[in-house]
Amino acid sequence: MNNKGNRVGSRMLAVVVSLVMAFTVSACTIQDPNESKAGSTKNTNATVTISWGVQKPKKEADEGVYNKVISEYMKVNPKVQVKMAYTEYTDDAQWVTWLNSQLLGGAAPDVVWTWHVPAMENYRKGLVVDLKPYLEKQNPYDSKQRTWWDSYSTGLINQNMDNTNGTVPSAPLSTVAVKVFYNKNLFAKAGITSNPKTFGELLAASEKLKSAGVVPFIAPNKSPVDNVFNWQHRMFMDQMIAPIIPQLDLDKNGLVELNEIVAGTQKGIIDLEKSPWTDSAELIKTFSKYWYPGYNGIDTATATDLFIKQEGAMMMQTGNNLKTFIDNPDRKFDIGFFSFPYLTKQDSPNAVEKLYEMGGSPINNFSIPSAVKGEKLDAAVNFLQFLASEKGAALFAEGLWWTPATKDAVLPEALKGMYIEGNTSSLRLLAPQTNQKLYQDDTMVGQLFLEGKTTTKEFNTILNKDLKSSVEQLSKQNGWTEQNGWGLKK
Repeated sequence: MNNKGNRVGSRMLAVVVSLVMAFTVSACTIQDPNESKAGSTKNTNATVTISWGVQKPKKEADEGVYNKVISEYMKVNPKVQVKMAYTEYTDDAQWVTWLNSQLLGGAAPDVVWTWHVPAMENYRKGLVVDLKPYLEKQNPYDSKQRTWWDSYSTGLINQNMDNTNGTVPSAPLSTVAVKVFYNKNLFAKAGITSNPKTFGELLAASEKLKSAGVVPFIAPNKSPVDNVFNWQHRMFMDQMIAPIIPQLDLDKNGLVELNEIVAGTQKGIIDLEKSPWTDSAELIKTFSKYWYPGYNGIDTATATDLFIKQEGAMMMQTGNNLKTFIDNPDRKFDIGFFSFPYLTKQDSPNAVEKLYEMGGSPINNFSIPSAVKGEKLDAAVNFLQFLASEKGAALFAEGLWWTPATKDAVLPEALKGMYIEGNTSSLRLLAPQTNQKLYQDDTMVGQLFLEGKTTTKEFNTILNKDLKSSVEQLSKQNGWTEQNGWGLKK
């Protein structure tokens, strides 16, 4: 078949994939401006219309936040009409599959939610726009007249840059801090007068709570999206592999990115069947003795309900959930939060004895498909700049309690203490954006491990197999080899 035939065949395949995905993922619903919730408006004089693609919120009030953001934008941009494009999906893997099919078929929303790592892969496939040229220019909505790049918190936007080509295929609207929320009343009942700082102190506090007839910790672990097992695994691992990071960070930017994960695995530096990579699992099992019974069948919504009903003293969640807790009319106790305690040498000889936290990564990232051209592209970039500005960040912080990626945004009073105190991960090996199978098996096989149905060795062997499979695929897909410095040699 000639080149023209190949191109036609590829396009037909993309269309077929898109049609198939329409049946496996709930269809993307474009909301008509006339049917919008209160707070949204229709620009009757608009000359260009763009769509904004996000997951459909579970709460109607959250839809109102999105509509308010659109309304505020269109007030200052009467020539642009923004329509919401809501998509419903059951898990993150399903979203990635849906987005890839939409991008291939040229049917994705004009500004669409993504993770920063898959966005890099999509740029390499020619599916999304490089935002770096726009980031280097002034954001027209920035009160300090800074470049869009300089308006971000230090180091955050660097995580969105692909170190193999210098592009920035997505821009973040927020970051996250994961904290341990606790019931102050139950802590007082157990005689706990200060928050635990070390893992040993956390276990001691849990023992006090247990002796007082209180379940110490509510840990939803029904599926990977509940995150708690994965978060703890990653935090413990970070504290034991910190001395290895310089060997893995080939471009010396402080982050171990996908190509460097490939390099580290192929060199044998990363090996999930050897210490210290294997040493986290037993620590999680030790702590799980203090978790609410039946944790492998409890999802986040159920865990939240149990926490509000004072069925347990602690729960680990992202900072934006503080709003959920505070606003809940059934809450009859004072709530506080602290960073998950760090490991000492008593817990693990490989511990660096420093606080490492989940969070600090760019989230609620958005890309613009490469199919968006001309005035639609100009409008999409302008809209994304508004979303990332102080004004946009303040709207999200006020309405959804997102922790802004943008500097100088105004935060709700209760959210002001919700920041990263310690170190954050330089290697997000088990994160969902790195490899979905590895991420999902971490929790699902982890369930079997906690139940005693599989051994520590078997658990780590399965994860290592997932990692090697992912590395082989990434190496072939991107042409990363030792000869070309895993993509870093120009």
